[in-house]
Parts: sequence; structure tokens; C-alpha cells
Amino acid sequence: MSAVASPVTVFMAYANEDKRYRKTLARALAIMRRDGLVSSWYDGEIIEGTEWRPEIFKHLREAQLILLLVSPSRLLKNQPLQTGK
Repeated sequence: MSAVASPVTVFMAYANEDKRYRKTLARALAIMRRDGLVSSWYDGEIIEGTEWRPEIFKHLREAQLILLLVSPSRLLKNQPLQTGK
């Protein structure tokens, strides 16, 4: 039997209008998460009162895989993700 590797850390980025797509993706990853193959994170997991920008960039830096959910809503937003410190 082979040793179990650490889960792949996944960051999910999406437009607020596209929450349904993020939820669909989370359901698709559920079995891999259950089996310890994947751990995923998205901005909805930010604890109230936490400064959101540093928290997002912390998880971006830690992610091994960044999934950008790009839809017409995201493309039409005039708000590109900005670089953090």
C-alpha cells in the first residue's frame, strides 16, 4: 500500500454573481475532499471581522492549484484582482 500524500490545496476565485458555479465545483470536489486528496478554500470562509485582502492573498500564496471560474459575469466586471502586499 502506498503512503497518502498531503491534500492538494485549491483556491477558488469567482465573481459574486457566479456563486452557483463555485457551489457546483465544491460538490464535484467533495469526494476528493472526503478522501483527503484535496482541501479547498474560497472567500466565503473568511471569518467576520478579519481583513479580507490579506486573508485572500495568504490563501493564494498557499494554494497549489488556483481555479479561476471565468464566466461572462466575471469578464464584465471592471474589477480585476489586485496584487496584495
